[in-house]
Amino acid sequence: MKYRKFGKTGWEISEIGFGAWAIGGNAWGIQKDRDSIQALHKALDLGINFIDTAQVYGNGHSEYLIGKVLKERKRKNRKWCNKNRDQNSSYRWLLATFTI
Repeated sequence: MKYRKFGKTGWEISEIGFGAWAIGGNAWGIQKDRDSIQALHKALDLGINFIDTAQVYGNGHSEYLIGKVLKERKRKNRKWCNKNRDQNSSYRWLLATFTI
């Protein structure tokens, strides 16, 4: 996996991220949790350390699955990109590192 610095944060981010909209189900149809968890594990095994999610992805189900996988793996230094609406109903990006 190739990595790059993410803006001025100094974070080394994988050039490929994991987009987690589909694993939330809902808009993309029914997804099997087993398949979603397997896909997340494979992405992390390949060196992906950047996950894009939002509370609206399956009404939080995407975030639930991501949390479950990260807890199982007990690894550190993952980057999480989340979107949230502000009071003007426009999307705002929230970036955070997390340690489990």
